Amino acid sequence: MPSYQDKRPTMTAFDNSGRDAIPGSREWILYHRSLLRDCMVDLRLNAKIAKTTYEDIKIYGGWQYLENTRKRPFHSFDEFCRDMNGLGVERAEFERRLTAQEQARIESPAADVGVNQHTRGVDNVNSSDGNSVRYLVRRLKRDRPDIAERLVNGEFKSARAAAIVAGIIHPPTALSILQGGWKRATAAERKQFLAWIDSK
Repeated sequence: MPSYQDKRPTMTAFDNSGRDAIPGSREWILYHRSLLRDCMVDLRLNAKIAKTTYEDIKIYGGWQYLENTRKRPFHSFDEFCRDMNGLGVERAEFERRLTAQEQARIESPAADVGVNQHTRGVDNVNSSDGNSVRYLVRRLKRDRPDIAERLVNGEFKSARAAAIVAGIIHPPTALSILQGGWKRATAAERKQFLAWIDSK
């Protein structure tokens, strides 16, 4: 009698070298695309990792470096989601699945056991970690949903760039940088700096 064969898709082996690559780079998106595809094999068990990875891809991009099944660069995030060389699922449908799994997790917390380096971090918008990507995205969604939507659509290179436009982050001015440098400088360095100013 033939033995039973599980015909469900299995987790694929992929190159982990891009895990620590610069967010948004080609190496980074190749790793995160593979990670998200593997999570999609069973969203019930991997919903938390899938959601975080998906949000990271929306924020950092990188899909622009990849090609669709017609060997042409993706021209939008929606196409990346839809095409088989991307995620192979319509964006709206994938987000619906994630939402359904998130709701299931909330209703049954014990079922959510997947935690990795992607899922640790800021879960509360009032967290003190004001530079966290997740914190910034939550602030944008709460305070400036218009800019949050532009971030999702790829108009910003990072959540930090979007937060600067939204007024959530105030980057240092040239004057504040000079003042900080002066405070850290030694007496000899200050003397050299003043001499340099006098020479100008």
